Amino acid sequence: MAKDELNILAPLCSESAVAIYTVRSVDHERFTREEIRRFKQVAPALVEAVKLHERLARRPVDPVMFHKQRQCALGTFGIASLSQRECLVARKTLLGHSAASTAHSLGITEGTVKNHRKRVYSKLGVDSLGELMNLFLDVAAFADGENDPLDLCPSAVRATRVSVRRALSRQDMARALAG
Repeated sequence: MAKDELNILAPLCSESAVAIYTVRSVDHERFTREEIRRFKQVAPALVEAVKLHERLARRPVDPVMFHKQRQCALGTFGIASLSQRECLVARKTLLGHSAASTAHSLGITEGTVKNHRKRVYSKLGVDSLGELMNLFLDVAAFADGENDPLDLCPSAVRATRVSVRRALSRQDMARALAG
């Protein structure tokens, strides 16, 4: 049984909505005013993210077109903000290559690959491979083959990611999920 909960209703159309709940278990205190303020601060970004996901999820997926779009996005991902070498390392990382495999194929050391990855993460505002992959998936649909998809994706995608990250620290998010 929940001791306290916060929720958001994200309307998708006139007939449906998505409810987003954050629940505090009986073992924990009620949400503080500061936690409620932060929740309210990120609520609009969460609603926009849900709406964007719903719009993208309704688009039919053609496997051949999906493969082409992914290849297109891989070819241009990060070109506006990363060095050429960082783009290569990011691409290899997104394709699942280890640091050793990337180092071997690029003729550099594993340490250099790890340094490039750190700079990629820093420049793109991510902290892990999972976040890098999520960022790539978020923007891949907007790739056109010439421009960096990070520059082409709607500002709502970028703003949602930034707002959520700024409003809730990892510790806050962990506490919210732990309930």
